[in-house]
Amino acid sequence: LCFQTGLGKSKRFFNDDGKLTGHRQRRGRVYDNMQTFDPALAELCREIVHVARTMDTNCAKLGAPHTHLLLLYYCDLQKGLGWHRDDGRIDGQSLEPVVSLSLGCACIFEYKMNPEDTPNYVRLNSGDAIVFGGPSRHIMHAVTTILPDTCPISVAQVHERYCTITSSDFLPKPNAFRLNLTWRHAPELYGLESSDRFFHFGNATREYLDDVRSFGIEEARRRVRERRQQCKLQKIRKKRENQFS
Repeated sequence: LCFQTGLGKSKRFFNDDGKLTGHRQRRGRVYDNMQTFDPALAELCREIVHVARTMDTNCAKLGAPHTHLLLLYYCDLQKGLGWHRDDGRIDGQSLEPVVSLSLGCACIFEYKMNPEDTPNYVRLNSGDAIVFGGPSRHIMHAVTTILPDTCPISVAQVHERYCTITSSDFLPKPNAFRLNLTWRHAPELYGLESSDRFFHFGNATREYLDDVRSFGIEEARRRVRERRQQCKLQKIRKKRENQFS
């Protein structure tokens, strides 16, 4: 289903020009509410959460449905994911668990509560999932390494069936990829996904989303451009002041 979504007829991992939606990071990205995906993906998420709850009773206290899914398709094994918290406006505001599933090549997933802490890590093989919610909902985490030659043959064969698409920056290799599915509970984002998908991710701020709700997307975009211009002018003035100080 993931390959059909991103590499099949809809080609949602690609822009209209044929480049990956995150071509600078050599990855494809699809973000939308669960209603736009095959129901089997929602069922998969529920099954993962069910298993997590049987292993950790604290997880059972949370139970709101996941509303959005982020698909990330990495075709460059040099690209991981830097340290961050899922605490932005696009990540949801509740403590409902984030569900993250890895497919393809294995990776090293590191995590810690605070910046000064020594990180823990776990290896996520193809088919492994990690669930973090409640008090751990906003842990810092990163994918520091993607391990080559670890993709199961069966998964590589399925990938090869769909990765015949090529573009100026994309030459797929059947056994050299990683696919990540991340489900989140973010009902406040309903209606803000597809109409402003790429612009929105570049300006994922509370102020921007508030502007969208109050004034509409076009005015919100104008305000973002205005703030960017002001920021550039401030940097120029500061640079000049430093030159003459």
